[in-house]
Amino acid sequence: MTSAPVLVVVADRTDSEHLVEAIEHSSSLPSAVAESDPGAAMFAFCRRPISGLLVDATVGETKGADLGKAARRLFPDLPVVLRGSDAVPSFLEEPVAAVGSGEDVVAALTAVLDGTETAAARDPTRVETIFASLFEQFPVHLFVKDRNGEHVLANDWMIDPATVLGRADNEIRDGEETVFREAIYDDDKRVIEEGEPLNAIEEYSSTYDRHLLTSKVPWYDADGAVSGLVGLCQDITERRRREQRLRNTNERARKIALKTAHELRNELQIATGRLELADADDPYLDDVADSHARLLQSVNEVVRLATQQPHDRDREEHRLSAVARETWRALTRETHSLTIRADSLFVADPDGIRLLFESLYKNAREHAGEGVTVVVGATDDGFFVADDGPGINVEPQARVFQAGFTTCPGNSGFGLYIARSIAEEHRWSLSVGESETGGARFDIRGVESQRTAD
Repeated sequence: MTSAPVLVVVADRTDSEHLVEAIEHSSSLPSAVAESDPGAAMFAFCRRPISGLLVDATVGETKGADLGKAARRLFPDLPVVLRGSDAVPSFLEEPVAAVGSGEDVVAALTAVLDGTETAAARDPTRVETIFASLFEQFPVHLFVKDRNGEHVLANDWMIDPATVLGRADNEIRDGEETVFREAIYDDDKRVIEEGEPLNAIEEYSSTYDRHLLTSKVPWYDADGAVSGLVGLCQDITERRRREQRLRNTNERARKIALKTAHELRNELQIATGRLELADADDPYLDDVADSHARLLQSVNEVVRLATQQPHDRDREEHRLSAVARETWRALTRETHSLTIRADSLFVADPDGIRLLFESLYKNAREHAGEGVTVVVGATDDGFFVADDGPGINVEPQARVFQAGFTTCPGNSGFGLYIARSIAEEHRWSLSVGESETGGARFDIRGVESQRTAD
């Protein structure tokens, strides 16, 4: 019989103490240790030898069977007893037992342990204790998932591990984050099935109001087969907010430059027209014409510089829902609403893609007014941004992309011009049409995209 203790995971402290006492007074069982937190219980396996797991059918927000499943991913031969359960779930194989209310827990434990020395009953290695320290103390979100994308381990830096253990992200229904979680699950399967890391993907969690930088790598077993994945999320919220403030400042400067250039160009056109009517024999007219030409060249250069995206900027992989939600929260009020119809991953310049979304959102807000609803979704060759406003009452509709064109008093008329310029810098196309609700819909096409969720 192994001397390693049984791990008892029960929420009620008094009940837990009684179970530990009953186990320790049994002549057929070793000692016992108790833990009321399912998330912390998983790290007990990295801290000390464990002979078996006794867990209630429900411990807080965690199902006992899910905890047993997560523990079995670490130690496939770990004996498990579910207390207060009528039956053993099909995904938990022997040695396992279900013990109903009033039944003999000690006898059930004795039967499943059966004197067997399992892998979990040995002393943890130094590597395992290092691993546990890393998970418990590093100020980042760390997690491990199995081949099904189900959580095996997770620390409590951002989430309560008890809410995710034994579950995949696509099983967690979380309001507006449901599409986001389905996309995460698709990414997980991509890493697991293709064995390719997914590095430095920017994501936004509306539940926690945090901007995250996520990386995932395959988890290989001793035989070199992929057993799942290991991942981490870094909080880059403050960095993103500083960048947003800088982008707002740059956008204001950009629009001032474009508005000034537009007005100068109009005045030059008037002056040039008047010049053509002047006395052709005036010796100073050629000098005036040359001056106008130089001014127009300078104006065109201002427009070029104000709309140009740096060609040498590193483009990064982005999640559509993350960029859409991040930009939305920075610009809009609670009276407006955003819906993500479908998600995808695509490559773009970080500043450029956010400015493109800002321009399209501001256009929706200015034309649709209070209470506007905006829908963003992935398409086969890019994505779209649509609203439920009055639509584009202009013929042809493409006029809205002209520099200085506006139907709203006080508007500079450069927002959609900038959006199209950014799209063209990425070698995409930006077109306008009618949304399902009769509002405006802008389609960005030609995007290198991996569609991940409907």
